[in-house]
Amino acid sequence: MQHFFNFYANLAGFEAIVVHVFRTRSKKWNDEITKVTMKCHIHGKGEEPKTTDQEEVAVDKDIDKKKGTER
Repeated sequence: MQHFFNFYANLAGFEAIVVHVFRTRSKKWNDEITKVTMKCHIHGKGEEPKTTDQEEVAVDKDIDKKKGTER
């Protein structure tokens, strides 16, 4: 199953990683894997902070949009 997710992730342009593996505790089942939790490798990472120049450009664009809508 993990091979399928890694293949799909590669086609979609991201990487899947294993976060947690659940195993049985019973001696009868001999510590078998029952559940695997996977996620995208960039899950939870925020955007990189913008530089001052990038923020100024974004503000200028917003101001220009507002000027064009006035009547």
